[in-house]
Amino acid sequence: MKRLFDILLLVALLATVLVACSDDNEPSDEKQDNFRYDVVTYDGFSDGVAQFTFIPRLDAPEITYVGRLGKQPEIKAGQRVLLNYFVPAEAKGAKQDVIINGVSAIFSDTLRYADKQRIDTISREAIRLSSVWRTGNYINLHAEVEYTGSPRWFYLLMDKATWNSDTIDCYLIHNTFGAQAYHWRKAYASYDISAAWNRPKCKVLRVL
Repeated sequence: MKRLFDILLLVALLATVLVACSDDNEPSDEKQDNFRYDVVTYDGFSDGVAQFTFIPRLDAPEITYVGRLGKQPEIKAGQRVLLNYFVPAEAKGAKQDVIINGVSAIFSDTLRYADKQRIDTISREAIRLSSVWRTGNYINLHAEVEYTGSPRWFYLLMDKATWNSDTIDCYLIHNTFGAQAYHWRKAYASYDISAAWNRPKCKVLRVL
């Protein structure tokens, strides 16, 4: 194992906005009883069939999911999404046919960097964090945030001073810029951390 601990989570302070985009098909009773949700990468759509790449937790091999959709999602290829789907018992191997109940676009971004002095000047607003986990080169987040209807910052910022260290410090930045908050809603985000995670010296990615 390259690392004893993959992510050291110290303080969780933020979240993002979930944008819904789902299929028109109604799920069957069987799918309702056995469906699951996963954060995956949307690969594209052709002839009524959508394709997604699923990376299990940590460093397990990737799985390609393919399934029919009533219409093409308004999502760019390569974007991270929340997939609601059902895996038939006979589906095995690296490429599997699944039944898709819905697809939701989530906040999808790449790790950014800044000086710690700059990071300390940014307002960081609290969220209700449910979980943070890593799948391959992504850090994923599930939380609740207050809905505002306005743009906000929701970044994962790396401290440039730790770039060449064995422990790389990253900061979750959530800032609504004082917009009127209404109600809490579920939110998901996924960040591509490959630039830091694949550095030879990196043993721990610390999210603060």
